[in-house]
Amino acid sequence: MILLQITSGRDTFMCGASVITNTQVLTAAYCVDTGSSVLAIAGEHDTEDNTETKTQSISSSKIVVHPEYNPNTFENDIAIIHLSDTLKFDDSVQPICLAREDRQYEGKKAIVTGWGTTREGGDISIKLQEVELTVNTNAECRSSYGVSSIADSMVCASESGKDSCQGDSGGPLVMNDKGIWYQVGVVSWGRGCAQAGYPGVYTRVTSYIDWISSEVKDGSCKWP
Repeated sequence: MILLQITSGRDTFMCGASVITNTQVLTAAYCVDTGSSVLAIAGEHDTEDNTETKTQSISSSKIVVHPEYNPNTFENDIAIIHLSDTLKFDDSVQPICLAREDRQYEGKKAIVTGWGTTREGGDISIKLQEVELTVNTNAECRSSYGVSSIADSMVCASESGKDSCQGDSGGPLVMNDKGIWYQVGVVSWGRGCAQAGYPGVYTRVTSYIDWISSEVKDGSCKWP
């Protein structure tokens, strides 16, 4: 899990991201642009306690936004941040595997993490939060948002009273398979937070394996 501090113009805001190699992190295109100044912080938990964990803070050297990202529809809401230095992997900083294209994820439990608000319109969280959700079918998600709003390259997840929220954008939706953690989605958009009948919408990682591979030559996570 990565905490992103992003400066664009005079405004500074935050997003989430995930470690995919020791020099690249994955996030949402919504969070960044090629003119952003990005600081990636690994190993963070409590943002107000500097002694609780040992963090690694590395600035970006290059930001690659998916060339077909549409900010109006949030299609292709994915980006890769190349870091200016190398992350050191240890007990608290490790790369996430990417979801495999040959697996089915609908109906299974997944976890989303971030420092976003714990309620719609609330304050950003000081400590890293997580919630367990159920991955929906796209047919279920389209029944909520409309057929034209949910592309095949999106995946939805929901649970009563639980959701990702403001400040969680770019963070990972993950699952566990026999001890291997892998990323299914990237926090993208939704109608408010935990509104009944409206799942959170995520960028579907399996739709972008080829694009990610073209940008990331040396992946660190290997499926057994």
